[in-house]
Amino acid sequence: AGGLVGGRTVTCMYVLSGRGPPAHPGMDAGMTERDLSAVSQRRKDIAMSVATQLGLSDPNQDLLGQARHQWPTWGQQHPPLAVVEDLLDLPSWLKEAEKSQADDVLHTLAKMGSPRGEDDIVAAGAVAWLLLPGACVVAHRLRSLTNRIDEVVAAQLWLEVRGFPWERLHKVAANIVMNTRRGVLRELGVGECAREADPTWARSVPVEPSTSEWWLHEGSRALPEDAPAHVELEEVLTWAVMA
Repeated sequence: AGGLVGGRTVTCMYVLSGRGPPAHPGMDAGMTERDLSAVSQRRKDIAMSVATQLGLSDPNQDLLGQARHQWPTWGQQHPPLAVVEDLLDLPSWLKEAEKSQADDVLHTLAKMGSPRGEDDIVAAGAVAWLLLPGACVVAHRLRSLTNRIDEVVAAQLWLEVRGFPWERLHKVAANIVMNTRRGVLRELGVGECAREADPTWARSVPVEPSTSEWWLHEGSRALPEDAPAHVELEEVLTWAVMA
């Protein structure tokens, strides 16, 4: 689902790992072959959906097709990219290359795809395609948060690729995948990422219009003279908790 290398499909699980699919990936005690097959199929479905959302599922058309077509020209214009003849061979090269060389390739593409660089949408698509394995792992692990996880991850991955601060950061893959995960959690209002995005809202507690907290909010703990006994008790208990 991540792309094609040597005529075979490269899935999100191992395109950058340097290993082929293990005989029993993720096999836990008590897990049957049928369970394993179902998990594997869900991962593949998510991977394909994320790729499709970004126009990166077909190497002969859409954004990935355009990137593949422009790859030879990019190699002539940007020496760090002149490492393989076909873009589809790049994932294999990246896993075998020295880390600094791999970083140079991704950094060059990230700069090309940035609005502060060459603002090349197709180059940004190439970066997103290369980082699909990491994005697919994020989507699979967060799949229980929303049934639209593929859409959310795809959108966040694109934002991170386009917004990558290439001027001050060089490690493209690690930073973009990490920030994609943080962005997805923030978008879905989950955990510390959401609290960082909007601390005020994170500390807010929704209350009914008739509750006594509104009187406290208006700067006075005094209750109306005709307040019912249960309201007085509620206010006292609220004050005790807040004190």
